[in-house]
Amino acid sequence: MNVTPLGCSPGILSDSRASGSFDEYGCKLDWIELVQLHNFYLTDLLENLRNTLPDAKWILFDAHDILLDAYRNPQNYGVLYPLKACCGSGGEYNCRGELTCGESPKYVNGTLLQWKKCEDPTLHIIWDTVHPVESFSRHISNGFLLGTHLFPPFNITEVINSS
Repeated sequence: MNVTPLGCSPGILSDSRASGSFDEYGCKLDWIELVQLHNFYLTDLLENLRNTLPDAKWILFDAHDILLDAYRNPQNYGVLYPLKACCGSGGEYNCRGELTCGESPKYVNGTLLQWKKCEDPTLHIIWDTVHPVESFSRHISNGFLLGTHLFPPFNITEVINSS
């Protein structure tokens, strides 16, 4: 599995230490480029392994493109808040690093921080910092099971059912 577009995740977007440029979708360009570089080398490595060990089956699951499409076309997934975490402790991305979803409330610089869960997780892509909400996990699972985001592509469900 390759790395997902971390530059669009609430955990990275809310990190005030990481400044930089943003793309037209609101994602941090330096992180987008870093992940693309990693995924390029991962694909290259798998191609080398396929050539070196031709009897082995090397399959890449492209979770990156599923999530990137959702960040860029949230309306296609019924998402209203693509860059905002469903569960978090406030801020623009509902994802303050001082307190993450599930942690006990605590004071930070004299302010009590508490996490809250959104009313409708299906309107989000990400649950907390980088983990998808359950409804979006179905899109990811379908990309895997139906083979639409496997390289080389094949339908795992058909293979299992034919066994």
